[in-house]
Amino acid sequence: MLPKEHKYNLSDEPTIYPTIIEVSTEIRKGSLNALVGPVGSGKTSFLLGLTGEMPKTTGHLRYTGTVAYVEQEPTIFAGTFKESILFGKPYDEAFYNEVIRVCNLETDLALFPKGNDAEIGERGNNLSGGQKARLALARGVYAKADIYLLDDPLSAVDPKVAKSIFDNCISGILKGKTVILVTHQVDFAKRCENVIFMRSGRIQKSSSFQKIEEDEGDVLNVVTSVPKALLPGVEDLHRLKKKSSIIYHLHRHHSDHQATINEPHRRLVLQDQSKQQPFTEQPHR
Repeated sequence: MLPKEHKYNLSDEPTIYPTIIEVSTEIRKGSLNALVGPVGSGKTSFLLGLTGEMPKTTGHLRYTGTVAYVEQEPTIFAGTFKESILFGKPYDEAFYNEVIRVCNLETDLALFPKGNDAEIGERGNNLSGGQKARLALARGVYAKADIYLLDDPLSAVDPKVAKSIFDNCISGILKGKTVILVTHQVDFAKRCENVIFMRSGRIQKSSSFQKIEEDEGDVLNVVTSVPKALLPGVEDLHRLKKKSSIIYHLHRHHSDHQATINEPHRRLVLQDQSKQQPFTEQPHR
């Protein structure tokens, strides 16, 4: 409430800046597209804009078909394992089993005494990060949508599982679907038909990986670059990334954290100077 003597004027309105601007691109139906860019470049916002969760102020968005969105931090509801995947859809045993296979969930089901009928706690509190990511992906695949928006689902799993999911699921069972895959892994970006490169809330380029590599130089830096302001003292990270195909997905940043490289295990270790307790990147499962 404003005081009675206060007269409202336009200057009282808060200044609102758009998250993504000057976005113009066309995505071919049935194509596999990689969405890449530095941390904070607007990749998730771009996907949310496509779903309508982030409202647009100007311009037009046109597409046909149904959309399935797999979040980077998936929402898991309480219920059985099967119910979490079906998500209200009719049960098709053959297709369900195929989805379980391509999303690498067979081993996980074998660990549950009740298998498909195993109870999942609220928010998936009895699942690991990797299990949540694969369960969310399976839920999306089972929806049989026309368009798939995948927000970096491969970052929560180890490289071997990530390759299997990319081969059997993203470029396998989803072949012929329109897929936009956010990724920080160059090997997967290379295998996509089109690469959309974002920076500072804008689409810088939308072309083949080879074309972006020619124009931008080292694509490894383009895909995996982390703002230095977020991670002071990680100059060695660039050197390590060039030597290894492992891409680091950083989940915590703090101005008091000091970064060092653990060469034998190819891991980035951050030291919290305020608490003097080391912690590492979220483990892959």
